[in-house]
Amino acid sequence: DKITLKGASSQVSKIKKAKVVVDASTITNDTNLNLPVQLEDENGELVEGVELSQGFINVSLSINSTKEVPIKLKTTGSPAEGINISKYTFSQEHVSIVGAKETLDDINYIDTKPVDLTQINETTNVNIDLDLPEGIFLSDTDKKIILNIKVDKIENKEISLSDSNIEVENLGENLSWKLADENKNISLNLEGGTSDLDKVNGENIKIKLNLENLEKGIHTVDITVDEMEGVKVKSIKPKSLKIEIY
Repeated sequence: DKITLKGASSQVSKIKKAKVVVDASTITNDTNLNLPVQLEDENGELVEGVELSQGFINVSLSINSTKEVPIKLKTTGSPAEGINISKYTFSQEHVSIVGAKETLDDINYIDTKPVDLTQINETTNVNIDLDLPEGIFLSDTDKKIILNIKVDKIENKEISLSDSNIEVENLGENLSWKLADENKNISLNLEGGTSDLDKVNGENIKIKLNLENLEKGIHTVDITVDEMEGVKVKSIKPKSLKIEIY
């Protein structure tokens, strides 16, 4: 709003600012206030003896709330062939956001703007922008959010297993089993990032034989392997084993 001042030139010339003062400590909800206009000189002192065309100003106040929510990574594209992204780490896992309470109540996380994985070919740090909903702001606008992207090269690894790695599933009641194959050696060819492959060894891999609905006798059963994070089973040799159920 604009106001017109009337008074002695010596007083009017002192005025550098017109303002209204709000006591925020007393306000808990959105509200409208009719507040008196104060005139101040360059030192912040009140200037008296000046007539105002409008002595009061109507002020509408909206009270914002804050909420801490996790950051959720969004990506686009895929890394180049031979590149494995093994880990993403944010410089901070949560952000404090500001906005109207009814809007914040519906927000459980904040997405990043998409990170283009086609551009990632080595371990790197990326400055992250957040995809903030309309009317929502960060409480700390100066703090940058960094995403560390750890990259491994794709490699292959051969692991030899024995019958001690075998687990059977769904064996019928009162039945037992044993290997009928003379060759008890099993070989897995695995593919994955270096850090993921380093976690895999002959002691923590189990190969599965599903004996569901199999009765007494000799059977050929396909070998399966549980999924491993970041690691693909490229081949299993042999693909199946002969077992005897008795």
